[in-house]
Amino acid sequence: MSTALQNAKNELERQKKASADAAANISMWEKQVSTLQGSHKTASQAVADVNKKISPINVTINGLKNHISQLKRQYGAKPTDSQKAEIKRQEDKLTAENNNLAGIKGSELSKAQQKLGTVNNELNHARKKLSDARNAKTAADKAVKAAEASLAEHEFEEDAGITTKFVDNLMSELTKLSMSEIKDWIKRWKEWEVNDKKSLLKEGEEVYKQMNGRLDSKYYNSENYLYRKKLYDDAVKRSQSPNFNNEIVDGIIENKCIKQAALNALVGFAGKFAIPASAGVLVNRYYSQTKMAYSIACVYGSPPSGDNFKTDLFILFLGKTNLKDALREIINSGEEYVTDKVKEKANEMINELNVVKGLKKKIYEKLEANGNLLKKALLKALPAKFKTHAVKQAAKSAGTKLIPIVSVGLSGVEAFKNMKEFGNFCKEYYSPL
Repeated sequence: MSTALQNAKNELERQKKASADAAANISMWEKQVSTLQGSHKTASQAVADVNKKISPINVTINGLKNHISQLKRQYGAKPTDSQKAEIKRQEDKLTAENNNLAGIKGSELSKAQQKLGTVNNELNHARKKLSDARNAKTAADKAVKAAEASLAEHEFEEDAGITTKFVDNLMSELTKLSMSEIKDWIKRWKEWEVNDKKSLLKEGEEVYKQMNGRLDSKYYNSENYLYRKKLYDDAVKRSQSPNFNNEIVDGIIENKCIKQAALNALVGFAGKFAIPASAGVLVNRYYSQTKMAYSIACVYGSPPSGDNFKTDLFILFLGKTNLKDALREIINSGEEYVTDKVKEKANEMINELNVVKGLKKKIYEKLEANGNLLKKALLKALPAKFKTHAVKQAAKSAGTKLIPIVSVGLSGVEAFKNMKEFGNFCKEYYSPL
């Protein structure tokens, strides 16, 4: 078992434990909240009971106040001694009731309110802890899913043998392929329409000569010499137009020009990899994409070779988003060879990836500046990035049976859904400014 696979297993176990711990905390705090809700209800009732006891006392006090005020108005400014004594008796009653009320508020009500406040604080604290535990459980469950996906990828990587060595072998094989048949095929495609119309024109010339230049009604139709000459002139004119190459590339992207004959080298490629069916399909896709990329480069008159083609393939296979991520990782790596100049060019290259024409020329201006330092850094970083990308792509439809790659999807390369997207990126990459 590889270290990476063991680490992935350990991470999954750690996240599962975190999820279980969060579940236990949820259960504990749910019970605590339930208990405190009962205590809160009891404390609230105790406060209500004291207030219920206080209510008639307040009624009595208010009645005495009103009665005393009424007596004072009734007796006037000079009450008699008996009247004064009556007022004094009522005031003494009022004082006694106020003292009684103060005593109840100071002891029974104060204690009941204090108890309610304490329970309320405890309940709010428990609710906060319960909310935290639920959030922790949600986060842990999400982390478990991510860890499970990571473990599946590492297991697939190990089972399928998609290792750094596998990537090195794959890229080596792709960049060593004989591309002569592609060059010839592109040349024939570019010349096909002109040669076809030229052949028709020659036939028309023979007819014209046989008629001694006469254009009677029998030959004045869609097959006559003048019409064929117009077709030929139009074909020549179209082949010389700036958009002609784009039309051919669009045909390649739409898989109208990809022929099984252009993939015949796959037979020689077959014995080098025996891996699960899903990974086999993936490698076939990379193989067909390599053919497409090289075809598009040939159309635009700039067929790559050697290390440059290897760099092209890494960039094209990964796509803009992964390439930007790789460049940012280089910038933040802290490696000694990643100088300020390298960082500057890497940032410029990230911005250049938004260009839609002549992308390769702009990228290589950055890669080859300052003694190829950025190119060296990128080629050091890209294999690992590509390996992760390949594993994720292959694991989506992972199989387990080891089979020779040649038997996987040999006639189905045109069916890959991402071929058009890949082709459009190649068009942006190889097209001239």
